[in-house]
Amino acid sequence: MLPPAALSSGVLAAQDMAGNWQGSLQAGGRELRIVVKVTKANDALKAVMYSIDQGGPVLPASAFTLQGSTVKMSIPGIGGSYEGKLDADGASMTGNWTQGPNPIALNLKRATAENAWAIPEPPPPPKPMAADATPVVRFESLRYARRVDLSLGGRFAAELDANLREAAPLAAAAYAAMRDQDGLELALTTCNALGVPVAQR
Repeated sequence: MLPPAALSSGVLAAQDMAGNWQGSLQAGGRELRIVVKVTKANDALKAVMYSIDQGGPVLPASAFTLQGSTVKMSIPGIGGSYEGKLDADGASMTGNWTQGPNPIALNLKRATAENAWAIPEPPPPPKPMAADATPVVRFESLRYARRVDLSLGGRFAAELDANLREAAPLAAAAYAAMRDQDGLELALTTCNALGVPVAQR
């Protein structure tokens, strides 16, 4: 953890970064509103990002740092990063969002109760699988849902992993009966990754 940084007279220290920061960027001919929610716990800054015009899925930052007046944030789920400079008033920052070869200007301001943009409700949890779904269909559907959920921050990871622990051994048996070696190896690899014992066939 970087030590709290006194930028200049009247500027923020690290612990004062907590709050919502918002701004817009131009991407693909659209204006996209961005909200970055910064929190501080155990002397560490953490952040999540919302692209609220794209449905608002939460995008966790793997790192959020303040060093001097430089703010840096990484969003590995979408291969993006942000770097900006805090202005002297400590209420705004000027910077760029990078997700690909060309950085895009993204200037953020601290949100207030009067001007804060509403953050959409999170997406609903995955729908339960049909009771008559075959083991293979259930397994492959859960794997797909797990990949999508991971790309959006892993909000339902625990629930999906619990379902996969049940589905993967059944799918392994089904693949073995079908003599589908590729499917069997995939199911066994999933079992191993989730710590589920299963007899090799």
